[in-house]
Amino acid sequence: MPFYVDNTMLRKFKCTMAAWLRFGQHRTVTTERAEWLAGKAAHRALAAYFRGSTREYAMGLFGVVYEDWAREHEAAIDERLRFGNTQTILNQWIFAHPLDKLGVTIEPDLVEVPFEAPLDEHGDIVYIGRIDMVPIAHGHYTVWENKTTGRVNDYWTRQWRSDSQGSGYVYGARYGLVNGKALALDVHDYMINAIQLSRIPDGGSTNPKCKKHGVKASECGVLHPIEDSRILGPYPRTDQMLQAWRADALTLALKLKQVIEEVPDLKDAGSLAQEGRFFGECRFCEFEEPVCLTGCQPQMIAANTIVAPWEPWKEVQEHER
Repeated sequence: MPFYVDNTMLRKFKCTMAAWLRFGQHRTVTTERAEWLAGKAAHRALAAYFRGSTREYAMGLFGVVYEDWAREHEAAIDERLRFGNTQTILNQWIFAHPLDKLGVTIEPDLVEVPFEAPLDEHGDIVYIGRIDMVPIAHGHYTVWENKTTGRVNDYWTRQWRSDSQGSGYVYGARYGLVNGKALALDVHDYMINAIQLSRIPDGGSTNPKCKKHGVKASECGVLHPIEDSRILGPYPRTDQMLQAWRADALTLALKLKQVIEEVPDLKDAGSLAQEGRFFGECRFCEFEEPVCLTGCQPQMIAANTIVAPWEPWKEVQEHER
């Protein structure tokens, strides 16, 4: 069986410990799970909307994916990721973005496009993904990816210019396979639809007048994350850039495969490198407090994390069928 990797797996390999915990041991924490599940729910809703479904139907799908879990864990997750907050923002985003005003032409069959792209000549290492959609923009096909985040600012948006997922998904659109058949889409760039899932301002106890909108803060709260959201790109990807990406992705995938196979059990956690601390990654890592600051002890890892299998190839293969 091939070793499957997706972009999340390769990005996480900035630290061996973090990558092994998430993808070898399938561990995570509740707050990280909320971020991922809210994003997954938003993707499901947007896919339905981009295929032509009503806003009400799309938002119903969002609730199916996220509501029960979010309400059950409400006390443990950030306010911005609570169900009511995320639901209100996404509903308003769809309302504010009718399909004929997006600036792209959508082909329903090219919404949620799965692919498998072998990285080596034997097909032993396979990069997989599901492109949110491949619309026509600026006269040609482009990869369009939806991203949710707590704050859309210049620091956050700069990452997409050279981001690995953009390269990987353009590569997948051009050279990937679906049910053994080549996609062969003439794609040379990609775009990011950035939706800000920040906490909606409510004005607090004083409810002052909003300087931007001229009304009480409680009346315009949801407008702030919507106005901060934006569509980014297009970001070009040349053939040379794609082949360089493929070589780098293969190198990382082989290293990750080796770690997962050679360190199969939590009891061996202490033998793994923690390179993330040399690059300032720990401040962003969900495992810093429950794992690394407790000495990487197997019993503490088991007690402080939850099991959530990372098996993206299953979703990709289900879509192919």
